[in-house]
Amino acid sequence: MDIYIVRHPETQGNVNKIIYGKSHYPYTMTGEEQVNTILGQLEKINIEKIIASPLKRTKDLAEAIAYTKDVSLECDQRLEEMGFGILENLTLGEVEKQHPKVYEHYLNHYETYTIPNGENFLDFRKRVVSFAKELANMTHSSVLIVSHGRVIKEMLEYLLNLKEGQGWDYKIKHGQLMQVVYQNGQGQLFKINDNHTKGEKNNE
Repeated sequence: MDIYIVRHPETQGNVNKIIYGKSHYPYTMTGEEQVNTILGQLEKINIEKIIASPLKRTKDLAEAIAYTKDVSLECDQRLEEMGFGILENLTLGEVEKQHPKVYEHYLNHYETYTIPNGENFLDFRKRVVSFAKELANMTHSSVLIVSHGRVIKEMLEYLLNLKEGQGWDYKIKHGQLMQVVYQNGQGQLFKINDNHTKGEKNNE
């Protein structure tokens, strides 16, 4: 099975360095250009099924792809970005000033601490892995996933049989398109768009 995965285009929240998971920010001009680039990259690629996060920044891209490819779109809440609760829509500096104790707990107990009105990382990982397991068992020849950076990293861990945490070594840029060829319980990652260095690891 060919699994194509794309991260949502750049938004105003991204360029303004705002912490957000469930909130909505419109695409930047660069983000709009990334939409057109992705549509062009997918033009000659056969897609049988499209599954996307229902959040607007992913759903808008998925709807554009579904329209041009004449393929139905399915949304799955398990593909949503992690929820940051009371830290949503704040910059890091604002978080440190307004919620210093919450931020300290989050840093020291990243996996288990639940941000007020948000979710903890273990619950986030559990829902993403649940989706990845279903994805791995699909019988389609090609599926496109439209989601978010953290979600994609967790999916790669499962599909590529990486050790826990290794998915976070991959730098996944906005509008980045990648292909995972999944056979016999093992995935292999390939580049699609050379203008983004997909799959390359970084030390950030």
